Amino acid sequence: MSAASAAPGITGHDRQRRPGWMALSLTTLPVTASFWAAVVAFVAADAGDDRTAAGAAALAVAIAPLGLVVAALTSRHPHPLWAATAGAVAGPTLGVVVLALSQDAVTGLVAGFGTAVAAALRRPPWAEGFELYGRRLAAVGIAAVLAFVLVHTVTFLALASGPALAIVAVGLADDTAARRRD
Repeated sequence: MSAASAAPGITGHDRQRRPGWMALSLTTLPVTASFWAAVVAFVAADAGDDRTAAGAAALAVAIAPLGLVVAALTSRHPHPLWAATAGAVAGPTLGVVVLALSQDAVTGLVAGFGTAVAAALRRPPWAEGFELYGRRLAAVGIAAVLAFVLVHTVTFLALASGPALAIVAVGLADDTAARRRD
C-alpha cells in the first residue's frame, strides 16, 4: 500500500512540506532555550546582577548556533554549516537593529531568532531567487510587530510565545508560498 493510498487527502506537495515543518519543530527546542537564556541575561543586567547576566548571555550564545545547525541539517540544506553561519550573522544583526528601534528586548530577540532560522533553512527546490527569503523576512517582521504589541499589553503571553512566534511565521511563509505556487 503506497503512502498516497494510505492517506488519500495528502498530495505530493504536502509530503514535500513536511520536512520543513519537521525541521522547524526540531529547531524550536534549542532556539527556545537560547531565547530564554537571553531573556534572563537582559533581566539580570537590568537588575544589576552582572554575573548572572554574563552567564546567561554566554549560555544563549552557546545554544543558538546549535538551533541553527539543527535547522540546516533537518531541512536537508546542501551546505548546512554555511547556512548556520549565515543565520548566525544575519540574526543578531537584525535583532540588534530591531532592539535599538523598539527599545524592547523581546521584540529584538523575536526578530533576531526568526531571521536566523529563516536564513538557516533550506530553500525548497521549487523556490526561485530570493522571493521566498523576502516572504520569510516579511513573516518575521509581522511576528516581531505582534511580539511588540504583546509585550506592551500582555507581557506574559509575549514571553511565553516569543520563541515560537517567528519560527511558526517562517513555516507559514513557506506554506503560503507553496500554496500560491500550486
